[in-house]
Amino acid sequence: MRDRITFVLLASVIVVIGCIAFRSEIEQTELQAAERAAAITAEREARISQMGWPLFMDVLTAIESGGNVTAVGDGGQSVGPMQIQMGVVQDCNRLVGEQRYTAEDRTSLARSREMCRIYLDHYAVERRIGREPTWEDRARIWNGGPNGWKKECTEVYWAKFQLMRDHPRYN
Repeated sequence: MRDRITFVLLASVIVVIGCIAFRSEIEQTELQAAERAAAITAEREARISQMGWPLFMDVLTAIESGGNVTAVGDGGQSVGPMQIQMGVVQDCNRLVGEQRYTAEDRTSLARSREMCRIYLDHYAVERRIGREPTWEDRARIWNGGPNGWKKECTEVYWAKFQLMRDHPRYN
């Protein structure tokens, strides 16, 4: 009987040690996965922070229209490769102090990008946001208007932007 109890106790100890070792292995695997995810996130953020205006504009254009200069969206309100509404055209004219842009300019890739840059250079600035603006701020302002950088509804747009930015076409 004593040998049997000793055997059961010894077997129990072995099972417990095995479980602890297995749990430790799982925790190690989870830690490695978390470290890999953090490294991927850091790499993505580094690429985004080094992006520059040309790539930023390419990604915005891809999201907005796929580069289609005749694209029409939002029930006819948004037009062209950057899907610009008339309010943005009017805002840009006000910002430059003259009637430089027209409704037709929305179908020109070059003119659309000029308007985008004017708009973002005015609204995505430190004095409005309270810190140095990021590419995320700029993308979300383009999508959601002057205060888009803080609107929850533009977070999906930023996620799309990141997915598009990570596409091999842009790397």
